[in-house]
Amino acid sequence: MKTFLGVTGIAKITGTSRMTVLRWIKAGKFGKVRQVARDYQVPYEIFKEWWDQRKKVVAAQKGKDEGR
Repeated sequence: MKTFLGVTGIAKITGTSRMTVLRWIKAGKFGKVRQVARDYQVPYEIFKEWWDQRKKVVAAQKGKDEGR
């Protein structure tokens, strides 16, 4: 059985607002997502892959900024 995360769950994990998560969904950051009533559901595996990649990018940026 697939596990899904809603907009609020993703916002809590990422430390962002629901609006930011909605923008990410609209921009296609998570690929195809399900819309159930007035909420979106993102497959957990897709979110986790995206989040892990994003953390690597942020860490690399911090390392680059500290080297200046």
